[in-house]
Amino acid sequence: MTARRPIGVTIVVIVALVIALLQLLTGVVLLVGGGVLIGVVVVVIGVLTLAVTVGVLRGSGSARLIFALVLLMNVGSAIYLLFAHPSQGWSAVLSLGFAAVALALLFSPRANSYFAS
Repeated sequence: MTARRPIGVTIVVIVALVIALLQLLTGVVLLVGGGVLIGVVVVVIGVLTLAVTVGVLRGSGSARLIFALVLLMNVGSAIYLLFAHPSQGWSAVLSLGFAAVALALLFSPRANSYFAS
């Protein structure tokens, strides 16, 4: 019998969708504004976030690991944006906040039990 998905994991998926949408929006804004390299990187990170969300929903431990790595890349790109593109600071701060919440929920005791089953 498959363990029931904890509400925290469901919240992580919702947060992941918000992060992905913010990353995609920020990437498009950067691309339009001439920041091609960072714009492409941010869009790729957003696409990766969307791709692993399905695995997290299904309780895949591999997807959780990949998801955590993507969240850490979100943190890195947000920190870069804070310094390199201060006009995008609002997006960077939101991405940092959502990534921190997602990581905390993804590795909570209940989430650990869910992914171990």
